[in-house]
Amino acid sequence: YIDTMFALCVTAGRGGGSLNDAYSLVNAFGCTFLACLAFAEGGSMCNLGANVLVARSAFQGSNATDGGAVFNKAAESAFVNCIFEFQNHASRDGGCIFDQGSTTSLTNCLLVGNLAGHVGGAIHHEDAKLRVTNCTIVGNASGSGAGGIELLGSDGGEVSNSILWGNTSNGVSNE
Repeated sequence: YIDTMFALCVTAGRGGGSLNDAYSLVNAFGCTFLACLAFAEGGSMCNLGANVLVARSAFQGSNATDGGAVFNKAAESAFVNCIFEFQNHASRDGGCIFDQGSTTSLTNCLLVGNLAGHVGGAIHHEDAKLRVTNCTIVGNASGSGAGGIELLGSDGGEVSNSILWGNTSNGVSNE
């Protein structure tokens, strides 16, 4: 996808804007995902075993059960110079991104003002590998757990040269 707008996309299943299955190779450059809705996972994008590169793109106001903007399962994904803003919302986990058994990197990204009903106002990682470099994660909120980044499982994550500030969980500062 190049300079494509995905606006007001709705699905009863996964991936309101884009559903990428196993063995898919997806590149998205200069795209906008605006107010997409999935009644399951991945309001804007759902990556199931896919290899995904997203650059210079915006995810705004999308909603899903898990992964308000993006849901990754067994996927390889990289986000470069992307913005996740204007209340991407997950009713459960991962207001911006939900990862399960995936490898995900974010470089030079802004994650601001996103919500999760349960954990990971910005990012929820479960048995996944995460690398966050030169990012700002600010003003995200969750009902419990971490308001910024929630890491569960044994694979862990690496955050370098990034700012986590003003993220809250149930109204209490919790990065």
